[in-house]
Amino acid sequence: MDNESVPALALVLEDQDRKEAQTPAPGSPMPGVHPGFSWFCNANEETGSPIFHEYVFDDGLEIIAPYYQLDMDTNSPELLLTRGRRCTVHSRTLRACKDPYPRSALTCKQRYSFEADQPFSCLVDWALDQEEDDTLKAEVARYRAMTKRASRIANHIAALREDLADVTQQRFQSAKSLADANAYYRITPRVIYSMPPLEHLTDNQVRHAHDFFNDPWA
Repeated sequence: MDNESVPALALVLEDQDRKEAQTPAPGSPMPGVHPGFSWFCNANEETGSPIFHEYVFDDGLEIIAPYYQLDMDTNSPELLLTRGRRCTVHSRTLRACKDPYPRSALTCKQRYSFEADQPFSCLVDWALDQEEDDTLKAEVARYRAMTKRASRIANHIAALREDLADVTQQRFQSAKSLADANAYYRITPRVIYSMPPLEHLTDNQVRHAHDFFNDPWA
């Protein structure tokens, strides 16, 4: 081999090693690289400012995530954020964007407008589509889901209250039967003065039971 070609070959090998070092290993995170289908750039095309001002802490850095995705297929829609392909995905509750001016709380009638499965729900859904605001649609979906869940819990509590009332009544009737049978005064002398066989209870167990049975604060 020509001596002059050795340095040139060394430079080629060095450049190749540098490229291999810069190429991420398969499956490793690639910050700044578009994550793929269904992910969007978190930047307004006109102003260049972030669409969602959400910071994520990833790999020792706290930055505004450059990519986002909306998970609407859940009772509580989420905003998913990431730094790039195969990077950690962070989730945030997707809330409706606030109006720049203060607004009063919704009245009962106004809240009713966002109830699910109502005769007017189809019109409300159409109006939401015209607004072209995914955060608003997410909030309405959450409100409807939480309303249904609250209704189910309320019905469950009502059923439990009925069960509690029934069991309490039966317990009262049982206590009345014990009183009619003079149960307390029949068993008390045996509990206090009788000594069960050792194979049934030890002395320590008997004394411990006596203390609790005679405790006026029990």
